[in-house]
Amino acid sequence: MSAIARARRNVHLVRVMLAVDLRARMQYRGDFAIWIVLGVLFQIAALVFVAVIVTHFGGIGSWSVPEVVFIVGIRLTAHAIFEAIFGNVARVGWMVRDGWFDRLLVRPASPLVQVVGTSFHVNGFGDLLVGLLALGAALPDVGIGDPFLAGAQIVVVVIGSVLLEAGLHLALVSTSFWFVRTDSLIWWIDDWSNTFSNYPVTVFPVVARFLLTWVMPLALLGFFPAAAIMGRSGDVPFTPLLAWGAPLIGGLVFVGARRIWRIGIDHHRSTGT
Repeated sequence: MSAIARARRNVHLVRVMLAVDLRARMQYRGDFAIWIVLGVLFQIAALVFVAVIVTHFGGIGSWSVPEVVFIVGIRLTAHAIFEAIFGNVARVGWMVRDGWFDRLLVRPASPLVQVVGTSFHVNGFGDLLVGLLALGAALPDVGIGDPFLAGAQIVVVVIGSVLLEAGLHLALVSTSFWFVRTDSLIWWIDDWSNTFSNYPVTVFPVVARFLLTWVMPLALLGFFPAAAIMGRSGDVPFTPLLAWGAPLIGGLVFVGARRIWRIGIDHHRSTGT
């Protein structure tokens, strides 16, 4: 089977598995609605916190309130899709530790496909709603020219950000095959993302800019690609190429993380539990 055919098959399997789980969850409408509301409330709280800080100072650095909200909207929209599709990746550590992962290795499907298709994270709908509202509120005031071109750019940027976040999480959980318990790494990256990726990286000290760009590239989730869409790629640190190349970097990070994942599986030894 060619690589393209295998990729199409894997995408089809994930779509079918998630669709089945989503239909099952919708049978319990109260629980389904609660998960969506929880997603909305959690992200609104984060958005309000950012808005209060930025509004109080009339902007942050050289970035206006709508521009910062636009950055948040890009990040939240991408995070929502990541959460809905790749949210189960965070459970790999538990799967390895409890011996549940061994079941995936004897089934005729990619272990990663099985992990991704385990369940649909309904709270992603709530995250997506808040992200789209933030984008809609900010778009009229961020100086974007052609709306159709901007729409296409947003789609590409969101896809790249989804792949970047998925790649970062996948690379970190792959260490479970060596160290078994790595939950703190996932909590750490989630905390950093919620704390730093909602703001322009230019407002942080030089060391923090370097770390958020080259070591743990959370700035590429929202700030860099949003700056390119708003026509401010020249105002980003290091090089404007990062702003325009953020979606490509997201794809490369995901491909690299898949490689680490495969190496980890090759070194996996059952915990015996």
